[in-house]
Amino acid sequence: MHHDTLMSAKLPLEEEWPVARPPSGDRWVTAQHEGSLLLFYPTELREGVKTSQGVSDAISCRRIVDLDSGDVFEGALVFGAALVPNLKGGLPDSPVCGRLIKSERGAWLLTPHSQEELYAAQKWITENLT
Repeated sequence: MHHDTLMSAKLPLEEEWPVARPPSGDRWVTAQHEGSLLLFYPTELREGVKTSQGVSDAISCRRIVDLDSGDVFEGALVFGAALVPNLKGGLPDSPVCGRLIKSERGAWLLTPHSQEELYAAQKWITENLT
């Protein structure tokens, strides 16, 4: 079929012939969760992701849960020179729990969870994923 023929062919409307778009995931903004107890489900390290601020490594997370607010983010990317290494230990899909802080140098990172915080994470997992 020639290009002209393809361009003039009538295709059914999307409603009549639906084609799914790939999901883009939820938008995660690290700064909005400062001080929060977070539960990450990291799935993949993505190296050299192009962003508006340059090229950076990121962790793709199947799910991120803010255990303090109850907010859940699906399919989100997490950036940060200190935060990415924090989450790499959970690859390819083990949960990582910690409280998000900003270091004196301005880097985002997770502090180790306390026993009480671990119980909060386990409670959320039990109530929402089993």
